[in-house]
Amino acid sequence: MQPVIRELQAKTIFTKSGLPASDWVINPYNGCLFGCSYCYAAQIARWKHPGEEWGTYLDVKMNAAELLKNELVSLASKAGPSKQKNFGSVFFSSVTDPYVGMEAKYKITRQCLEALADFGYEGSINVQTKSPLVTRDIDVLK
Repeated sequence: MQPVIRELQAKTIFTKSGLPASDWVINPYNGCLFGCSYCYAAQIARWKHPGEEWGTYLDVKMNAAELLKNELVSLASKAGPSKQKNFGSVFFSSVTDPYVGMEAKYKITRQCLEALADFGYEGSINVQTKSPLVTRDIDVLK
């Protein structure tokens, strides 16, 4: 079965987190083609894709990096001088693997990391992945 890939325009990308270990979450994709049976995100994502089996679809947030740039600038303008480059910890990703195989083609995660680097983000960045593709972005992560 061929996976369903949808290219979308997201409304937001830098989401306030309810997770104890992170302040913000960036999910460059919705869904995940790894389809791990143990993944907690399968339960979370069901409401957005009812009737679709976990691991068979991926929504690609094509405008993620541009949104992130805009959202960082907006937050910086509202923050006091001491917090203009650090809004807390950022987690890639809470409902998808940010290095799902299609990342090799779309490079959305890399573009978001570059947006954070170009902004001069000073907060911590955490990445959760099972993919060796993360090593492609070591230059940006440094």
